[in-house]
Amino acid sequence: MKRFVLSLLVVAAVSCKQEPVPPYLYEMDPHYTYMGMSYYGQYYAGNDNHVFSLTFYSEGMVNEDSTAVEPPGQELYIEDLFVPEENFGNLHLTEEDTVLTEAHVLALLRGTYTASGVAASDTFGLAYSFAPGEYVPVDSVTYILGARITYYEEEDAYSKRVLLTGGSFTVDDTGIRFAFLTEEGDTLGGTYRAATAKRVPVKVHPERAREAVSWMDR
Repeated sequence: MKRFVLSLLVVAAVSCKQEPVPPYLYEMDPHYTYMGMSYYGQYYAGNDNHVFSLTFYSEGMVNEDSTAVEPPGQELYIEDLFVPEENFGNLHLTEEDTVLTEAHVLALLRGTYTASGVAASDTFGLAYSFAPGEYVPVDSVTYILGARITYYEEEDAYSKRVLLTGGSFTVDDTGIRFAFLTEEGDTLGGTYRAATAKRVPVKVHPERAREAVSWMDR
């Protein structure tokens, strides 16, 4: 009898054991619900275009007060986005401009942006372009520059980062539509839709500048 009761307890313990979290399903046409922005002014010497970076998170990754990011989900990061002076109008971003309305951001970025050359190329820094992803080895360290997407798993060891090596995206009053090419040869879509009264956090770094050949002296 004791042996039978013990067997039941073992079975009960096994049945209550938490099942492993299944792998996150990578979305090839994700809907992003959060956008963050950094502004660097006329970041590169000799370039009149204004430089931004943009971060997007898929649905459910960012909590309601934008204080935490939780996996699983997808993070899209676009680095060195070149916006022409004509888009600014009368807007002057300062250190106090830490939040803008989403409508203002979409108007500021309006246009179609295409992946252009990396920092050491002649086509780097063109208006309405962004830097594609690239691996840059320096001594024993490999840096990642430019556009990329990160797939975050709940088990961090299974998270994955993929470079975006080509493609484009279009910004208008309704939101943003993405069409990228990845280093793995896939086509990655995605959307960010405008929402009433939404606001976008902006980190402002207008005093920063560097040469177009990049800080790694390639």
